[in-house]
Amino acid sequence: MDNNNSIDSRLVDALSVFDLDVERSVYTGQSKKYFVFNYTTIPDDFSDDAPEHERYLIQVHLFAPPFEKNINPMVKSIKIALYNAGFIFPEALDESDGNGRHIVFETEDAEGIDYGEL
Repeated sequence: MDNNNSIDSRLVDALSVFDLDVERSVYTGQSKKYFVFNYTTIPDDFSDDAPEHERYLIQVHLFAPPFEKNINPMVKSIKIALYNAGFIFPEALDESDGNGRHIVFETEDAEGIDYGEL
């Protein structure tokens, strides 16, 4: 199994309940409210000079119009949805500016490495 597809699928599934577009890395659609996610992977849990797991440092970005109604309840719901999908309970950072609301959720996960896969 490709671990990246597993992480991608879990993120899309968790966020799909909000009925917004969800894309990895770059959003090219027309909606003014959407999700984009990205992650960095790092090796972890070394044994005999080889990692046993790969850690995923995940960011989920919520973009919304600048004068969107109070989105705090949605922010809380997104945290819970990511947690319920098996990710570590995320922290949220408000990176909004004059162009719109931008909330960044930071979470992580880990998956075992199967050295038999190529």
